[in-house]
Amino acid sequence: MKALAAIRVQKIASMSTIRAAEAHGRRLDEASSKRVDASRSCLNLAASQYSPNDPLALETAYRGFRKATGAAEGKGAAIMVHMIAVISPEVLAEAGDPRDPNNPKVRVLFEQAQAWAQAEFGEESLVAARLDVDEAGAGVVDLFVCPTAMQAGGRGRKPKLTISVKSGLEAVAAKNGNKRSYSAIQDSWGDWASQHIDHRLQRGKPKRETMRQHVHADLLKDGFEELKRRQAELDQRERELEQSEKKAEIRAKKAINVGFTACARDEISIIRPDSKSPWEIRYSPELPDSRRQYLIETFDGFTGVIVRVVRTIMNMLKQQNVAVKDYAATLKPDDDDTYDLGWSDGPTL
Repeated sequence: MKALAAIRVQKIASMSTIRAAEAHGRRLDEASSKRVDASRSCLNLAASQYSPNDPLALETAYRGFRKATGAAEGKGAAIMVHMIAVISPEVLAEAGDPRDPNNPKVRVLFEQAQAWAQAEFGEESLVAARLDVDEAGAGVVDLFVCPTAMQAGGRGRKPKLTISVKSGLEAVAAKNGNKRSYSAIQDSWGDWASQHIDHRLQRGKPKRETMRQHVHADLLKDGFEELKRRQAELDQRERELEQSEKKAEIRAKKAINVGFTACARDEISIIRPDSKSPWEIRYSPELPDSRRQYLIETFDGFTGVIVRVVRTIMNMLKQQNVAVKDYAATLKPDDDDTYDLGWSDGPTL
């Protein structure tokens, strides 16, 4: 039996990707409906120190991490890293079904993958973890990590704690005496898995070290067919998450355009009941039921961003003494008679 350990790394650059990963964890995305056994999804393991009551709430956990640590997002930089820690399922099978969450070796894998991430990137950096047992494969742990580093403030400002995936990976490389950070991650996880899960586990030897995007190290030497197959599966998961992210971005842009259009036509209002309450959307009592239902369905999941964008546009128009309806008249409506705010460069005035 070949007992191998491997890891994949994917940087997360936007909240929409975090939301897509959360949707996948909750089995709400299109890919899950095709690939998972829904009757087993309740058996999946999940943990988060920042959202312990709902560890699949990745966005909530991320915001909890930022609040607890005070870490800022780096300008134009990744805000999280998704690491997929893998071991050969044959190792798990020695203690029972490799897809049984009560298999003691499955539990050890889940716990030790988290322990490894905290040891390498800091205890507070591990935002959430998940081990799925409702898919065909086994021996895979999803880790969502926010490495941090002190960054110079510039122009006399104090240094501040900042999310820095780049610094986190470089620190692992320095610790492991390896100039290539992704290769160092492989060494680190392989050593940890061997010491804490099964002494036979070893890192698959790379065919060549590479820094190509989304292929952070060719994990396996010729003949390791099992992990080659698993790598192909992970590639597919990565593509599906990217597709989910694109769909989420398209939905968000449509919701904002529709929200601004509805506001310009007095179908909705953005109001704040009092100084302690959040801003919210109020629907005109004159709205036909069909139109109201369409708006509710379009806004679902995007109310917060609609409120922020529409309020920003309203404030800018007010400062320039431009009426909302006059500005709307300058915009080109799309096929649905919705004002297009021009997303190639963002909304502009």
